Amino acid sequence: MAKKNLWLEILAMVLVFGMMVVSCDNDPEGDTWSNVTSLSQLNGTWKGSYSYSETEDGITVRTTMEITQTFNASAKTVSGSYKMTMAFSGAGIAEMWPFIKETMGGEGFTVNDSNHSLSMTGTINESLDDNDIAGMLNNPNLQINQNGTKIKSSDEGMEIIMTKQ
Repeated sequence: MAKKNLWLEILAMVLVFGMMVVSCDNDPEGDTWSNVTSLSQLNGTWKGSYSYSETEDGITVRTTMEITQTFNASAKTVSGSYKMTMAFSGAGIAEMWPFIKETMGGEGFTVNDSNHSLSMTGTINESLDDNDIAGMLNNPNLQINQNGTKIKSSDEGMEIIMTKQ
């Protein structure tokens, strides 16, 4: 994966597989969000997850994703991991499963025939140059809350909120 904007690239990957995540506008903790203006604001380890279900033609796809990222501002590095699982169910899954796993199984997914799911894991360990950092800081879709404990990344109606560990 490119190092410029890992969150948005992971989210874009989900879009490729046809999942649309509707962002949640009701923040129960009342966070106030602002743009990230310095790499030091991202320093530390962040974890986030989301899940979403969609049904089409009787087949339900439940997508879950877990993401962990660690920024080291002084070393200008980012490392992390992610796991995405897509679980398929519904009355017609037995007939559709061979097609689904043939179509998507070769895209880096691990196939689990027993529960009709596909999983993908990945890691990143990258140095960030000044252009990478400028790209993150100039991205209006990357924001931090008022006390620096949450970051959110959104793209095309999808949103992931990560919490500082």
